Amino acid sequence: MLNSIVKLHKSGIMVDIDSVQCHILSGGDIYSVVEASISANRSKLPFSFDDLCQIDLAGRDVTQAVESYVNPVTIHC
Repeated sequence: MLNSIVKLHKSGIMVDIDSVQCHILSGGDIYSVVEASISANRSKLPFSFDDLCQIDLAGRDVTQAVESYVNPVTIHC
């Protein structure tokens, strides 16, 4: 948990310990949320840490959600 908080703070995302702890206790994958938060922050996407936690707890792969937002898939019919 502490490594995740340090990683977030080093990348410029200020998240309090309670948010990280709440996500872990809810059964979320904090490591994928941290990676997705850093990726979204670098890409200037409008996702907050709490938004990504909600996506993770909904059962969707957070890193894939951010990646699909950065590189949208176009389907030609």
